[in-house]
Amino acid sequence: MNMSVFERIKQQEEKYRILMSKLIRRLTVRCEYVNIESTPIWCHVDLKVTADTSTMDIEIKERNEKTYSQYIPLKVKKYKNMLKDHFNKKLLYVSFVNNEKAYIFDLTNLDLNKEKKEIWHIKKTQFDRNSPIEETEMILLNKDNAYKVIEL
Repeated sequence: MNMSVFERIKQQEEKYRILMSKLIRRLTVRCEYVNIESTPIWCHVDLKVTADTSTMDIEIKERNEKTYSQYIPLKVKKYKNMLKDHFNKKLLYVSFVNNEKAYIFDLTNLDLNKEKKEIWHIKKTQFDRNSPIEETEMILLNKDNAYKVIEL
């Protein structure tokens, strides 16, 4: 991975963290104590959050949908890696869609056997133009099952 790809990933991660930090502050306005901790870029979750006595590990993605699909995709491999870095009470996956809505999924008790899955052919590294295309198993999270949907 060359430095420009790494820098683009860092910039995108920082953008996600800022968006999510603002959203967390909106959602936890009644909490007395809120701590938002960014994780290192190599970590499989983006933020670790404590709000009063609740703790969360949060992974953030941005999606630009040309058609409004009923599903939010998540790589099975990404989900399994998120579990490795998950040490708090909740594991959340947040998808910002078209800068209009944030879909928040609680993956804490997700049963992969019950989720819809498909095989997609996508770039191995999103921000690398030269990244090879690979066959990737995707979980399709139904938007109707989102823990919370927030207008941005």
